Amino acid sequence: MASVTDLYRYEIVSKDSEGKEPRPVAEHGMGVIYKAYDLLLDEIVALKVVRSEILTKQPKKAKRSFLAEAMAGARLGKQCPHIVKVLDIGQLEDILYMAQEWVPGGNIVRLCGKVTLFTAKSIILQIGNAVQIAHRNGIVHSDIAPANILFDSRRNIYRLSDFGLLKLMDKTSISISGSSTFMTGGRRDFMPKEHFDDPGQINYSTDVYALAVTFYVLLTGELPPKGRDGRPDREKMPGTIEVKGEGGRKVSKVIPLLDEFIFRHKDTHRIERFLQSLSQLPV
Repeated sequence: MASVTDLYRYEIVSKDSEGKEPRPVAEHGMGVIYKAYDLLLDEIVALKVVRSEILTKQPKKAKRSFLAEAMAGARLGKQCPHIVKVLDIGQLEDILYMAQEWVPGGNIVRLCGKVTLFTAKSIILQIGNAVQIAHRNGIVHSDIAPANILFDSRRNIYRLSDFGLLKLMDKTSISISGSSTFMTGGRRDFMPKEHFDDPGQINYSTDVYALAVTFYVLLTGELPPKGRDGRPDREKMPGTIEVKGEGGRKVSKVIPLLDEFIFRHKDTHRIERFLQSLSQLPV
């Protein structure tokens, strides 16, 4: 049985406390991520490895999903600086791996409820640009959340990662035999309930909804209020929200945008309309 240390091109940098055994720096939907040194490109990369149990139980589906994610990251990353680029993909015996750009700075989970309206708007506009590029290529990310948005401290920009749950709306964008939906799951709190319950309904509006919820969470540190049916409940939403990163300043100007794209979600919502509304929001 092969080990991640057998990948001759990559030297694992993240080790345990004794500096001996490889230690993942993060987890993703299908496996773990190591910090590694690419001997060929002479740079640090994020090395994603699929969990062996997933590869054993669903080998074809796991490989198709992994390949789709790699192709999306490689192609979209060339078109948009706000998408983390995939550099390599391969398999060594039972080790299925992918190398992508290492993004120093980590994800934005730690920023939720701690940023100003100006910063939250800037983050979502940047990630919205990445989503727009993906949608133009017929790709729905379907797993947008703070955990998948990274801050690149070298370039001072925010970047979207992890296309592992993507859905192809246009099969000509990425040619892989089989279904257009790969590994399913997504994050319940960042998906319209009907899309989480039935992944077959996932469409472009899924990403728009997720961006709007992420915007809300960045401002408040909390999820939008929900009713007993699990859907966002507009009646529980006050006329203002407290921007925690501004000392709890109450603002009402964001309510129309949140109302339209979260509480009145429609499958016809498109990223262009969302970005237009957000860009016009005064801060």
